[in-house]
Order: sequence, then C-alpha cells, then structure tokens
Amino acid sequence: AKYFEWLFFLQSDVDAPLWEIEGHKWRYSEEIRSKKMIVQYSEQINKSLSYISSNLKEGDFLLGDKFTLVDIITGHLLKWAKGRELLNDFPKLESYLNSIMQRPGYPSQLGQ
Repeated sequence: AKYFEWLFFLQSDVDAPLWEIEGHKWRYSEEIRSKKMIVQYSEQINKSLSYISSNLKEGDFLLGDKFTLVDIITGHLLKWAKGRELLNDFPKLESYLNSIMQRPGYPSQLGQ
C-alpha cells in the first residue's frame, strides 16, 4: 500500500507542480503566465519536499532498505527540482539525490 501511496503522491504533489512552474515560466503563452502561480506552486513543492525529507532516514530509501521504483522516480523529480534551485533548503534531499546518482545503474547522461 505504501508503494502506491508514494507513487501517487510523487505524481500529484511533486511532478504536477513542477510542470506547472515550468508552464508559468516558459511553456504557456505570455498572457497565461503568472508569477503568482509560480510562487503558489513553489510553496506546494516546498511542502512536498519537506514531507519527503521527513520520511528519509540516514542511509535508507523511502520504503526501507530496498531501492525501488519510488526511489527512481523521486530521484528524477529531485534532479528536476535541483535544476530549478528548489532543493537549496533541503540538504538531506541533496544527499539522497547524490546517493541515487552514484548508483552503478544511474544513466551517466542524466547526471549532467
């Protein structure tokens, strides 16, 4: 149950707001873009990142001691958030992301 709970949370509370931020920054037409919406979605992302951070134990993965698809998706979203400077207040998440990026199976082209 926790596995699916995380997958739905990541999609609705992290992925979707990241897309909205991108939309209001450059994807949407000028007349639709809104700085107010960027702030609103950034606040939502911060709450979601705080929740993820609070669920990480030192050296653990999100669902315990096994690396799962939840960690892969989380790593992808954290990489995206880091590129938008949204991880600056979350050193634990930066460390978690770095550990994911150092895994042997991590595609090197995603690390750029």
